[in-house]
Amino acid sequence: MPANSLSKHNKRLNETVSKPFTEIDDQELEALIARVTEAKENNLALSPQDSQLLLDASLTLASMQDRLTHHNVTIDKLRISYG
Repeated sequence: MPANSLSKHNKRLNETVSKPFTEIDDQELEALIARVTEAKENNLALSPQDSQLLLDASLTLASMQDRLTHHNVTIDKLRISYG
């Protein structure tokens, strides 16, 4: 997705997310993935809480991608910086 489209997308998502960055630990992430997988396999709906968490995580990812793009950061540069 181009950077300018990403920025527009972030603005739209901003209205539906609870906060700009979402922190989730490994156990919470694994549990969310399991619930989403189960919902998908059984054609079930996600809970409002899981839906919100996915929206928050999407915004976090989009924001990080947008920031990396605007600061001309690449994976190679990150690897060099953080070994």
